[in-house]
Amino acid sequence: IAFCWIIIILIGLSQLICIVGLIFRDSLKLIPYAVLGQFDPANLLTSLILMPLAPIGVKLGYIILNKIRQEVIYRYLYIVLFLSGLKLIYDSVF
Repeated sequence: IAFCWIIIILIGLSQLICIVGLIFRDSLKLIPYAVLGQFDPANLLTSLILMPLAPIGVKLGYIILNKIRQEVIYRYLYIVLFLSGLKLIYDSVF
């Protein structure tokens, strides 16, 4: 119980609630993955290899968002979403 109070003092109660909620939400995803048989060694190895790249991607995204104007980012994202929508429509028709 003392450990919980130390965490609350260090990061704050609202951040702790947010972190616990995210962990709970993500742990619920494990049930369908297990039912669908996605816990094979190849998938786990791929996740393990790519895990160190996640903080790099977050940092790179933060830097890019602070360097480029928001209108340019939105325009790019709308184009990418439009093209991916066209691809999905194409795949469903053909």
